[in-house]
Amino acid sequence: MRLLLLSQSFLPNRGGVETHLVLLLPQLKKAGWEITVLTANKNQKKPDEKLKSYEEIDTTVIYRFEIPVQRFFGLLSIYHQLLSKLKLFKQADLIIIHDIFLYFLPLRLLLPSKKVITVFHGWEGQFPIPHK
Repeated sequence: MRLLLLSQSFLPNRGGVETHLVLLLPQLKKAGWEITVLTANKNQKKPDEKLKSYEEIDTTVIYRFEIPVQRFFGLLSIYHQLLSKLKLFKQADLIIIHDIFLYFLPLRLLLPSKKVITVFHGWEGQFPIPHK
């Protein structure tokens, strides 16, 4: 089965979400999942250095997209980049989104029956999470 992980950040960056994903990947692979990660092309230690837009680490395929500086038009640029990867979303049996559901929103309209899980890292608010 194919799994697509959508995250704002991934290796070589280090943080809570990245650590969660690094610990989760071996367990998912052991369960038989074929994993693709779609993440931003941002190197936190070297901000001027671009990471590879495609690479494989072990058996995990990683695609990276650019995060523009502008807010509104930047979001449109992200939507355009993710729509260009529509095939990845269609092929996935399950999509797990880490904190950035807003990036997936237009694709949700195109793939209404796709199985999607959103993970909120660092939620310290009210449980259950309010609908608004």
